[in-house]
Amino acid sequence: MLESLEWFMLKTIKRIKQINRIVNELQSSMIVKKCIYMSDGIALTTLWDGSKVYVNCKDRSVAPHLLLNGEWEMDITKVFIEKLPKQGIVFDCGANHGYFGLLALSQSQSAVHFFEANKSLSDLVLDSVALNGWIKRGTVNNLAVSDRSGDEVTLTVPKGYLGGASLVSGGFKIGGSDLEISESAKVTTTSIDDYCDLNNIKYIDLIKIDVESYEEQVLKGASRLISDKRVGCIMFEYTPKSYSDTYLNWMFESFSYIGMIAKDGIIKKIDRKKIASINDLDDWLMLYCEIQ
Repeated sequence: MLESLEWFMLKTIKRIKQINRIVNELQSSMIVKKCIYMSDGIALTTLWDGSKVYVNCKDRSVAPHLLLNGEWEMDITKVFIEKLPKQGIVFDCGANHGYFGLLALSQSQSAVHFFEANKSLSDLVLDSVALNGWIKRGTVNNLAVSDRSGDEVTLTVPKGYLGGASLVSGGFKIGGSDLEISESAKVTTTSIDDYCDLNNIKYIDLIKIDVESYEEQVLKGASRLISDKRVGCIMFEYTPKSYSDTYLNWMFESFSYIGMIAKDGIIKKIDRKKIASINDLDDWLMLYCEIQ
């Protein structure tokens, strides 16, 4: 009887140790998702890699994904992480809550320059950069990136969609319905070429652009850097019916490689005919381009 009891106890202890080992392995291999409401509609949460980020709870577009899952556009995220330089210079144009730029600071030793025209968001990005201890590598600019510097332009913000603010005139829609405009603000422009001249930046390894149909102006503002081959690669949205008639030709003349980022996070080479064919669709592409 005693031998049976001793055998049972030893078996139980062994099982408890096994369970503890499994729990410890799980805890060490995962990031615990936390979300804390601060005040005035601002929450503090973590991204999938553990980086801390301040989020405006009034935003209905990016904020819910960051608050619940700590991630955004994982297909694009995959390519962005793959193309990050270990130690270089990254530009995040249209930073929104700073998701991509914060990942660049976390996943590399690169210097990151954030550009966000909406001041309420750029202030949050600055707070997030400082909270994570990256203030020496992260520069946050409350500027609108364009093809000219020093202009004062109007940023229009749709109600509930802070990251959907745009410099392009016209209505905002979601699901076919018009969105109410909550505010508009004046913001100063800079071109990437002028910004680099001013800050003595000779080469940019990676530029990410998401500026709500204003991509053509941003890229034209980097034309000197592009023509001099002082940019490694660029990721940017392409939205049909939003650009000039010459934009597509300019793209294929300026970039040695143009690919589309598919839903699985794989880059697939795309030609002029394929891009032109989506101009009749109410959709957008995320393009990946190289300059060689």
